[in-house]
Amino acid sequence: MIKQKLGKIKQVNLKDVFEKEDKDFTPWLNENLYILGEKLNLDIIDSNIEGNVGNFSCDIIARDSDSNKIIIIENQFGTTDHDHLGKILTYAAGKQAGIIIWIAENFREEHKKALEWLNENVDPEAGPSFFGVEIKLIKIEDSQPAPDFRIVVKPNDWERMIKMSSQTMSETAKRYLEFYSKLVDEYKKINPRWRKVKPQPQSWLSFGAGKSGLSFVWAFKSNNRFAVELYIDTGDKNENERIFEELEKHKDKIENEIEGLIWERMEGKRACRIAIYRNIKGSIKYLSEEDYPEIIEWASKTMKRFSNVLSRYIKKL
Repeated sequence: MIKQKLGKIKQVNLKDVFEKEDKDFTPWLNENLYILGEKLNLDIIDSNIEGNVGNFSCDIIARDSDSNKIIIIENQFGTTDHDHLGKILTYAAGKQAGIIIWIAENFREEHKKALEWLNENVDPEAGPSFFGVEIKLIKIEDSQPAPDFRIVVKPNDWERMIKMSSQTMSETAKRYLEFYSKLVDEYKKINPRWRKVKPQPQSWLSFGAGKSGLSFVWAFKSNNRFAVELYIDTGDKNENERIFEELEKHKDKIENEIEGLIWERMEGKRACRIAIYRNIKGSIKYLSEEDYPEIIEWASKTMKRFSNVLSRYIKKL
């Protein structure tokens, strides 16, 4: 005996829900990247729409929180075409991306083979990984449409790589993960509107600062220090220095609101940084759980003030 009547699945055209790809679908995707991330086993963070690549702009630029690799996402209505294949390669090179995701309603066989060929012929350690993802909208009877991402191309041994990375974690990495898990929980309490990020087993944790290439960061530093910082790295040294100099023009006003800022152009390196440092008892290896609350309280309160002030000036860039 059938206990409950089953509904019928219907497919809905993207254009029936999203009028325009760039103004409707891309913003929706940017706000719901966690759905795509769950499908691909990626924690996609720091996403920005229409990231500049020379004279071109890709749909979404983001970052994988686990590997810190740059993610390029290019989406299109309908069936894949050569134009978008050229775009993803251009954007991947221009941003030195480590993960490229091409999303379309339908993939041509020749484009699947092109992505498969790229995955087979790049160094899995140094080269980028390519994903082909079909997006479908489905509904059951008269329900609201729901997204259904289907992976049609993925890097070789992707599941094995994910499993291996989750199994190998040192004692130090575990301590970092424990510390940052407590920190993000505390920061969410004092800043409820903050979009919570996933803690990582590494010495730093970052989230987007509202402009591609700019991140707010918490980090353990050498010489027994902990930092709250704005990290500027667009991939272009000249652009990084331009942004740094634009912010530095407002140095007096910014320092009236934030004490203890250190302005670091970082000569000889590509990135620039603005930071506040606090001395702590030692590296993560030598801290006990009893030491965490004091550092976390300082890091949370400092980041809230630091990010609120600097965000006002970042918006003007």
